[in-house]
Amino acid sequence: MHCRLFLCTFILLSGITRAYGQTDTAQQGPFAFNLANCIQYGLAHQNDVVNARLDINFSREQIKEATGKLLPHADVNASFTDNLKLATSLIPDLTNPTSGVRIPVQFGTKYSSAVTGQVNQTIFNSDYFLGLKAARVYGGLAERTYKRTEIETRVAITKAYYAVLANEENIRLSKANMDQLEKTLKDTKARYDVGVAERVDVDRIQVSYNNVVTDIETQIRLLVYTTQLLKFQMGMPQEAKLDLTETVQDLNVEAFIADTVDYLVQDRVEYDIPNHPDCTE
Repeated sequence: MHCRLFLCTFILLSGITRAYGQTDTAQQGPFAFNLANCIQYGLAHQNDVVNARLDINFSREQIKEATGKLLPHADVNASFTDNLKLATSLIPDLTNPTSGVRIPVQFGTKYSSAVTGQVNQTIFNSDYFLGLKAARVYGGLAERTYKRTEIETRVAITKAYYAVLANEENIRLSKANMDQLEKTLKDTKARYDVGVAERVDVDRIQVSYNNVVTDIETQIRLLVYTTQLLKFQMGMPQEAKLDLTETVQDLNVEAFIADTVDYLVQDRVEYDIPNHPDCTE
């Protein structure tokens, strides 16, 4: 019996470990995302967005709770008693009172039950109405906070995304410049060896080549940092492998310009929160 129980427990734990292992592997990627995929992933996994979504659900439950206090309430109580042994009383023998004999007698019933009910309806209670109003105000603020958090997350992911693309483009251009300088350096050294070029020309090109190599190393470190920042803004584990499928050339500048042409401060979520009707009453 003990061996069988141990075997079942081992199989169950193995299944749980396997399930968690698959989940961790799925979260590690690799991911091939464009900007839309990064934003979609961030809105589903970023901690601030998740917490704001939970606040909305919590506020909705609070509204239901406050509303429920104003609805009719029915209280029903039921009881059932089983007298395993009835109480025994001793009474005199009425047929022969002078004998002094007492007869044991049991009174009561073995089983007894009772059901009671009561219905309450709140006609007016200022505390309940005030609590319902406060819950609705909190619900409206939670929804606006979620919308603001969603917008901020989109903006943060977009900035980090294009920072990664810009660093990748800088590295590509720097490597192309490095290849060109390397070829020029070899040609200049060859001309110097045959006495056509001067030593200062070789040194000048060598310094430029070394600077480009140093710049590439710095840009690679910056690319690692911006990629980690993008993962952080998305709520993605830092250990996950993320590859971007777009380049700087895929950037649609006209879309960003169109969004700023008809921009109004009144359209911002933060501007609308203080003027919400529930907040000013």
